[in-house]
Amino acid sequence: MFKRVGGWLWPENDTECAKVAFDLGALDIALDECKQFRSAVQAGGNCGVWPSRLARAFKTVYTAEPDPMNFACLAVNAAEPNIFKLQGCFGVRRGTVGFDMPDRNCGAGFAVGKGPIPVLRIDDLGLTDCDLIALDIEGMEADALEGAGMTIDRCHPVILIEEKGHGKRFGKPDGFAGKWLEYFGYKEAGRYARDIIYI
Repeated sequence: MFKRVGGWLWPENDTECAKVAFDLGALDIALDECKQFRSAVQAGGNCGVWPSRLARAFKTVYTAEPDPMNFACLAVNAAEPNIFKLQGCFGVRRGTVGFDMPDRNCGAGFAVGKGPIPVLRIDDLGLTDCDLIALDIEGMEADALEGAGMTIDRCHPVILIEEKGHGKRFGKPDGFAGKWLEYFGYKEAGRYARDIIYI
């Protein structure tokens, strides 16, 4: 069921995600934009590489990962006491969804239809000290940001999202999240591959 990749616990059938999961270039750019390092919200937590890195910079990290195999790896790999792990998704409405995971890429799963995976809003965390929101959630980035509207308005965190066309699954074309963030006074501050940083 599991294997070790550079010392990290990893789903045994993954052949793709581990090739790119340890590239922290986008996260490094976002961290350079942060003025404070109190709380960070991150999803998908995958096998824990990004949450573990954030735990070294922030006082508190909240991470969400819906896939049970990935979550088991995350629980082992990101065992720092300042990481709070949620087995679920961030979205715009509370509820539940199903989850579809490709056979060979544990980083490419996405929410689909009805199912047992809980969906929470980032606003449900009630944060007053959020300094970073980092989302790589295969098309649900815009929905998760909409579910973080109060947090964004209150804290104006640095925001990092992946954008590679998957938002169309949820009726959100590329550029939708950026246009929505403009309402809160955000502007694009940088790009790294398919990731965009807003401040």
